[in-house]
Amino acid sequence: MATPPALQTTFLHAAVYSSLFLQMAQQLFPQQTYLALSEDQRRVAQNETDNLLTRSKWRLESRVFQQAFGMAFPFPPDQRVPDGTVLGDMTIPEGQAQRKLPGQYM
Repeated sequence: MATPPALQTTFLHAAVYSSLFLQMAQQLFPQQTYLALSEDQRRVAQNETDNLLTRSKWRLESRVFQQAFGMAFPFPPDQRVPDGTVLGDMTIPEGQAQRKLPGQYM
């Protein structure tokens, strides 16, 4: 089994991450300089920076996945999907027409 390659960091990556981290710290704690932050506040800024980078990575990967594996809808937009298919109209079984869904009181 092949192991993934080691993370290759460069000076440019470190500089960009540091810049983003300092901007995040400034946004979270605008009245304090970075040197005046407590260890907990620095940890919060680092966690939020990592969360931001993770979310942006997921967003990018989901777009790449959609472009690579996405399929167009098989029917033209104006064509009605046949009843009884997975994409067709939802039918309510008999005897359940009067039943209310959870959260519907009226």
